[in-house]
Amino acid sequence: MAGKLSADLQGFVDGMPFGAQLGLKVEEAKPGYVRAVLAPKPSLMNHRGTYQAGVYFTAAEIVGGLLCGTFFDLRSNFLITRNIEIDFKVASNEPISIEARASAEERETVLSLLAGKRKSDFIVEAIITDSKGACLAHSLNRYYLRLGNPRMRRGNKPSRSPLPQR
Repeated sequence: MAGKLSADLQGFVDGMPFGAQLGLKVEEAKPGYVRAVLAPKPSLMNHRGTYQAGVYFTAAEIVGGLLCGTFFDLRSNFLITRNIEIDFKVASNEPISIEARASAEERETVLSLLAGKRKSDFIVEAIITDSKGACLAHSLNRYYLRLGNPRMRRGNKPSRSPLPQR
């Protein structure tokens, strides 16, 4: 299941133009956990040869959203980023790893709210580290989750996301 989930989430990233441009690779995914990696390339670097700050920000935002996709069907439901607070600690020019996780209790709380109110806020912590495990950046991402896709209510077709129904 975990390997299939990783492949499904990678397909979702590859289907996003900016996700594909970043080259973000989902390395591991299971319910409540996602880890992705990003290799340096010239288009992601600044004038000092380290990652642009926006790369850290975007990678943290995407991986946080993918975490929601481990227990929330992103094809037929609505996910939007409300706010991200990011603390940049160290610049890097090495491959980086981005991790996000949610406890079983957090997952159950969100699913319970979705079952009752059909909507919920969800806060995800994302950690960006280098190959030695040093923290490069830390973010708190606030997402708004809502059951049902508003575009589908207007008669539009569902997205072509490869994610399976959860």
